[in-house]
Amino acid sequence: MAREYVPPEWSDVRDFEIPKEELYPYPEDQPQRTAEEKQERQRIEGQTWSEWWDEMHHQAKKAGSGQAFKEAVERDGGTLSRDEGNTITIHSPRGAYGTFVSRELVGAESDQAYENFMSTLDRTKLPGHIEAAQTHRMHRVREFWDLADNNPGAENYQKAIEQAGYVLAKQDDKILVVTKDCIVDDLSRLTPAIAGDRDISDYKKFIAPIAAQELPGVSYAQEIQDQRNDRDPELAHLLRALEARQYREALDLSDKHARQNWMTERNEQEREIQQEGFAVERKCYVEEYLESWRMREALAHREETEIRRLEQERDEGSGFSR
Repeated sequence: MAREYVPPEWSDVRDFEIPKEELYPYPEDQPQRTAEEKQERQRIEGQTWSEWWDEMHHQAKKAGSGQAFKEAVERDGGTLSRDEGNTITIHSPRGAYGTFVSRELVGAESDQAYENFMSTLDRTKLPGHIEAAQTHRMHRVREFWDLADNNPGAENYQKAIEQAGYVLAKQDDKILVVTKDCIVDDLSRLTPAIAGDRDISDYKKFIAPIAAQELPGVSYAQEIQDQRNDRDPELAHLLRALEARQYREALDLSDKHARQNWMTERNEQEREIQQEGFAVERKCYVEEYLESWRMREALAHREETEIRRLEQERDEGSGFSR
């Protein structure tokens, strides 16, 4: 019997636009979901929420350890993530479902057995919950399925993706999708097995006409999106790197609290101090970048003025007359 999915608290959702009901998907038997919503999620994922939960339960029991379970989930296209409360969540491959990695899910007979199971999992190597939810967004899957339905063939599919405002990029042997907000997703996750009446279950064969060698790398694709969306590419890159580091530090603080088993009040105080420091650091990044830009502009202006002065002196010295 699947338990009720109650989302953990998230203390800082700055600039994060995914709706809460999508960030924390509820099981199919919850009243928050209409029949149409449940059917849509089942269509996207290919199974009901209960069927998916039962499959995860079976995979966890078969794996026997947290690390082996993580590898099994990833082989099927899903992912595990952690939040600032150090809760581990599974995200289904298409992003329609999610649930906690709980004692009930893994089938542990006791709390100690559950702790032994989870002890093999290196939480520090898991993506953050928001990071995973961004890349496993169900609504993006729905959009790409519509693009595939309405644009037969890989070349038409590629054109439709680009016309929708995305940029395709390459990384190793994968073709990735970079959104307007520079979120990186996997084209294979977004591409349906069936489009209209066409079978495209052989993904590699289907995308073969796309000239992957001509696609930009991820960083350049993000730069393209920054320019398209009126963001300074250099500053946007710096801020993305800063946000990723700060987010990782927030998760690391959770690991520290878990190891030391501090009191809740102390946890909250330290996290508040950390978030204040993050805000100050971000502000300093922006101010320093703008000041550097102004200095470069002023230097360029002085150099241009000096060149004009020297040219004028040269012209006057040579007796040149207009």
